[in-house]
Amino acid sequence: MTTNTLVTRDRVFRAAEELAVKNERPTQNNIRKVLGGGSFGPIGDFLNEWKSQKKIEHEISEVKIPESFNERIEQLAKVLWKASVNEAERKLTIEREEINESNRKAHIVKT
Repeated sequence: MTTNTLVTRDRVFRAAEELAVKNERPTQNNIRKVLGGGSFGPIGDFLNEWKSQKKIEHEISEVKIPESFNERIEQLAKVLWKASVNEAERKLTIEREEINESNRKAHIVKT
């Protein structure tokens, strides 16, 4: 096993996920085996970051949002979507008018 294996955050996170999917503990040793080597220092640092991220994700997944709140968020999302569509249509109308004006002027110059 080589010790000069490039240890990156992305590689450690992928290895930890791979181990977790297999129901194996993502430890420094197990991560190192998946990577084919590497220094324990960076592996440990990235593994701790991964574990913290997983803990936060778990805590968030446990939060129960009241139905009334979900309904209000959906209403707000619809309002934002409608405003976005209206703005896009407004800009499109302006661009079409500019193109029509350019075409009209081009036609006048040709005749």
